[in-house]
Amino acid sequence: MFSPALWQLTYCSTSASRLHDLRKDVDDILREARIFNRQHRIQGVLFYGNHFFLQCLQGNRADLEMLYDKLQKDHRHIQLKLLESRAVETPLFDQWHMKYVVLEPKIQELLSRWQMQLFMPYNLSETQLAELLSLFSVVRDAVDTSRAPPPKTGRILKALQWVSRQLNQP
Repeated sequence: MFSPALWQLTYCSTSASRLHDLRKDVDDILREARIFNRQHRIQGVLFYGNHFFLQCLQGNRADLEMLYDKLQKDHRHIQLKLLESRAVETPLFDQWHMKYVVLEPKIQELLSRWQMQLFMPYNLSETQLAELLSLFSVVRDAVDTSRAPPPKTGRILKALQWVSRQLNQP
């Protein structure tokens, strides 16, 4: 039976971290999120790719809205965009207070199928977002962020320029 008590909030943002601070910042974000989420019965996933974050959170609506307000003030990312906020029937990430996913081959294959050379979450369709979140629920948790591949600065610069152009269009 459908229970409106489970709410899902998904947003994307651009990392504000300098490249040499990125791993430490992601580690700090994950540590803080896991503590906060455990205390508030929130589950979710954090994805990082091409200098962008995509985060899906599931839990009590009021707690998620309070957390989103807090996230908007976090200096480690900018240009937050709420992609969805809705009731859901089935939890996707009930095994993780904060699962961490990086740009791995299965995700790259999905992006290629969408003809997306770089991960750019700001214009994901509702269908693409659902498919991506479904994939996030089954790929491995990249628990050890020190083993995540280093970002490619050329691709990041191109992605940031693209986002800047998109956000500055009338």
